[in-house]
Formats: sequence, C-alpha cells, structure tokens
Amino acid sequence: MAAQLDKILQTEQAGRVTVQVVPFDVGAHAAQDSNFILFEFGLSTDLGPVVFVEGLTGNHYLEKPEQIERYREALEYLRDSALGPRDSIRLVAELQKAYA
Repeated sequence: MAAQLDKILQTEQAGRVTVQVVPFDVGAHAAQDSNFILFEFGLSTDLGPVVFVEGLTGNHYLEKPEQIERYREALEYLRDSALGPRDSIRLVAELQKAYA
C-alpha cells in the first residue's frame, strides 16, 4: 500500500494529476456504485469525450452527449464533496508514512 500511495504522490508532484480524496464521513456519493473515468482530449484532436465505466460483469464506453453530461455532473459533485487538492495530498502523504 505504501508503494501505491507513493506513486500517487509522485504523479501529483510531476503535475500529471490533481488528487482529491472523498473522506468516508461524506457518506453516499455519486460514484459509490461504480468506477468511471471521463476521458477528454485536447482541442488539437477530433476526438470527443468518452466515459469508461467499469462494471461487475462488463465494461462500457459511453459517447452520447447526454451520457457525458451526466458523468460530468457526477464529477462536479465528487469535487465538491472531496477535500481540496492540498489537504488531499497531505492526507495521502500521512497515510503513505503510516504504511511505510
């Protein structure tokens, strides 16, 4: 676990990701039932956004605008429920030290 948390910290320090942790005390949240990733590509490509949904019995790729919008709303809700990036990194670093 320490190595996984260290990888998160390294990736954030390299500027490749923004980390935000949703604390357990928030309770139920928008992504509780499934895992998903919203892929958005730069303006220099013709590729539109895609949502990858990981399910228990299979995976799905969603491309319809109304589906993309629903997942964007879920992401906004998660961001609003999460600790800020600075506090999230602090928490991940504390946990990484505890596991090391």
